[in-house]
Amino acid sequence: MPTRMVPFALSGLMSWPGKVRMGLDLVLPRGGAATGGPEGAAGPALDESLGDFVRRRLGREALQRIAEPIVAGIHAGDPEQMSVRATFPMFLDMEREHRSLILAMLKRRKARQKAAAARAAAFAPVSGGSAQPGAAGTGAPGPKSYFYSFKGGLQDLSDAIVASLPPERLHAGLGVTSMAGCPADCGARAGSAAYTLQLSDGSHLVADAVVLATPAWASGDLLRTVAPLAAEDLSSIEYVTTATVSVAFRADQVAHDLKGFGLVVPRAEDRPVMATTWSSSKFEGRAPEGHVLLRSFLGRAGREAAAQLDDDEMTAVVRTELREVMGISAAPELVEIFRWPRGMPQYRVGHVELVAHIEAAVARVPGIELAGGAYHGIGIGDCLREGSAAAERALEHVRGLPEDEIPLLPPHLPAADGLEE
Repeated sequence: MPTRMVPFALSGLMSWPGKVRMGLDLVLPRGGAATGGPEGAAGPALDESLGDFVRRRLGREALQRIAEPIVAGIHAGDPEQMSVRATFPMFLDMEREHRSLILAMLKRRKARQKAAAARAAAFAPVSGGSAQPGAAGTGAPGPKSYFYSFKGGLQDLSDAIVASLPPERLHAGLGVTSMAGCPADCGARAGSAAYTLQLSDGSHLVADAVVLATPAWASGDLLRTVAPLAAEDLSSIEYVTTATVSVAFRADQVAHDLKGFGLVVPRAEDRPVMATTWSSSKFEGRAPEGHVLLRSFLGRAGREAAAQLDDDEMTAVVRTELREVMGISAAPELVEIFRWPRGMPQYRVGHVELVAHIEAAVARVPGIELAGGAYHGIGIGDCLREGSAAAERALEHVRGLPEDEIPLLPPHLPAADGLEE
């Protein structure tokens, strides 16, 4: 949303009619879910597509040139199918509270500036002393951008989690091939509705509680015999296949100044790459001195073919895009490809109600918890919050089980004949 009107008015991103249409947001009344809709139904019970919402508030061109490419870079989704209530509920809140999205953004910007001024005042030079961090000339403490990562990449997070756990409790490199209710003689504690998990190496686990942090389609497959109603709904959550191609160049091979964080491509331009991040501009330490690192994203809802090419074809596509869009014709010094088959969950219209239905069905099955990016947010922070909450609920369930004198079997059991499938 533009909050600096003069730079936006002078930009060539949109036509003048498109800019004027965006400006009508300042005078348009509330509508859609913010008012309960034309039938006057309760607002929170309604949903609409992100495409409908943006067109209604800001116009068709704003959807095509701004909203769609940005949300594609986040969700790899189609705004005509995406639920605004599930993906950007703050937009509904802004419309409900302030009527105009532009007014809401201006008020929020003013509040941020006020908070920044308060921080700067708190770190102002003390009388007779030197400036403290954040004083005038040094900048108030706070982030330089909205983007955060780990110095060594996101693997730092998973490595830290692994390092914090007892190694004897970890079974890396194994898949769960099936899950079923535990037979009476499986060794679970008395009073537990325990489960057996068949592993890909032929062994199995016996568990009082299970947290499924797998994609919704995988969780649905595992719960078919344990929670069939939840399994059916889980399997209905659609996923998109995506891929990333990271390429490194010498800095002198790239004429573009790489000021900013990258570029996004509108769906209307019908190009195979939906976005390219300038990784070495976005985060420090991503490329050695004299080099730059770029990462292109392929695959979006309805257009997954580019993410399913082989490595050579995918590299050729990215090189063509970088040449045509950024003027980079040199051969990259490094190419790394990562594929995410069925990796991006799609929050379609009605997603909030669907998830509520899934969670109600799972709640009827003791000891089963769901976590991950398919339900309440795809961001790392969302997944961490959901995972922590699911683990706490699982622990609470186990703590509430009756104690017995039968010693618990080790968590990793050898394969047994006749194990319930």
